[in-house]
Amino acid sequence: MIDHKLIKRALRTQLATLEVATTGSTTLGATGATFTRLAGSFITDGFQPGMEVTGSMEKAANNAAAAIVSVAALSMKVNRTLVTEAAAAGKTLTVGLPSYRAWENEELDPTLGVPYVEEQYLPGPTFLRTATKDQGTVQAEPMYRVEVHVPEGAGSEAADDYTTGIEQLFLHGTSMALENGDTLRVRADTGPYRGQLLQRKAGWATVPVNIPLRLYTVNP
Repeated sequence: MIDHKLIKRALRTQLATLEVATTGSTTLGATGATFTRLAGSFITDGFQPGMEVTGSMEKAANNAAAAIVSVAALSMKVNRTLVTEAAAAGKTLTVGLPSYRAWENEELDPTLGVPYVEEQYLPGPTFLRTATKDQGTVQAEPMYRVEVHVPEGAGSEAADDYTTGIEQLFLHGTSMALENGDTLRVRADTGPYRGQLLQRKAGWATVPVNIPLRLYTVNP
């Protein structure tokens, strides 16, 4: 049976694995509202203003999500005060899926200056592929749309990197197992594609990513 609830769960699970930028394990510190490093480059590692970063730092308070305000090679300013910690090895900063997520029919009050994502799920058409006396194989072609909202005025690079990362998560033919044993796939004849950057909401710039899907299932 086509179970749209399970389809959305699988899509969200895949989306949650997004990784846009990371320092890897390296020497990092924190002071004021700024993460610091002694070598390497936050810029080269892919961090951009308008992204949201989380950490694996010594001080637990520094691991919570924070929006990036500005980036230099050896320093990265965020939108909140950090707990001071000396530079030490074995720490990591990562940009993944924003923590603010507007899932279908759930309320979300986003914070200005902090990126968020919003989903739309279109069930799409269905086709009867084969039929016997008691059951038929049905082909479903839903569409998943993820809108990335980044702070207005932060440039386009954060939105570009978020959407590129999402497209790479859902490449042509990518398969996702559903809890009922069915397999959801990204269509191979037309893969994911992004739209243009739009400023539809005050304070935000938005780029959508459309993901065409295909599912074969047996319906009684």
